[in-house]
Amino acid sequence: MSARLPLLHKTPFVLDERPLHEATSPQAGLLAISRVYRSLAIPGLVAANLPLRKRQRGFTEAQLIESMVLLQSVGGECPEDIHLLSKDACLERGLGYAPPKATAVREFLERFHNRELEKLRPEREVQKSFIFPSSVPVAALQEVQRGCVGRIAKLYEKQGQPQRIATIDQDATIIESHKQAAYYHYEEGRGYQPMVAVWAEADLVVADEFRDGNVPAKQAPLTCAKLAFAALPENDYPTVFSGTSS
Repeated sequence: MSARLPLLHKTPFVLDERPLHEATSPQAGLLAISRVYRSLAIPGLVAANLPLRKRQRGFTEAQLIESMVLLQSVGGECPEDIHLLSKDACLERGLGYAPPKATAVREFLERFHNRELEKLRPEREVQKSFIFPSSVPVAALQEVQRGCVGRIAKLYEKQGQPQRIATIDQDATIIESHKQAAYYHYEEGRGYQPMVAVWAEADLVVADEFRDGNVPAKQAPLTCAKLAFAALPENDYPTVFSGTSS
């Protein structure tokens, strides 16, 4: 049995019995994600490409998107989960604003939906699966992603590691959903099957396309592939493309 030694003999730290008055938070790690979001100048990209606000007051588009990025980072799955970030003085202090309420998040997401596009869906007797074109706000998000990819590519160059090859890995993944509007997918459940294109060497998502669950991965992959090519940074050297689809 080891000899009993005073605690301070086992550690170089000195215990301070005075109460800590600074703000603390179980979600303090989210501030690191916020710093990455801002260091890539994404708020500026959002402001330049996604002007959705009808009033000057309230949250900016960049703040709402940042809040949703943080929410997904802690496992949030719907606007109502935003309560996971609420009433956190440390998080609010680090962000410079209090995260929005669920109603504000839901209203913001609704602005990306264009009900007129639903009229384009053919009757099921004519065509069972259909890929909707992107709404204007959704297309604007792709421009934000494109700008972000370009800035990350420049960071690689500054570090002396320019990316000379771009391998695009493109595939669709089933996301389960119990919404009544969700369609049945090939694994006998309901959900969605978005197409995602990844720049393998840089480990970056460069493009994506929303799809219903009954749309197979092999259906019309060219649209997402074109978005992926357009998102790659301009260069004077050949680009290699390798796509996968299942």
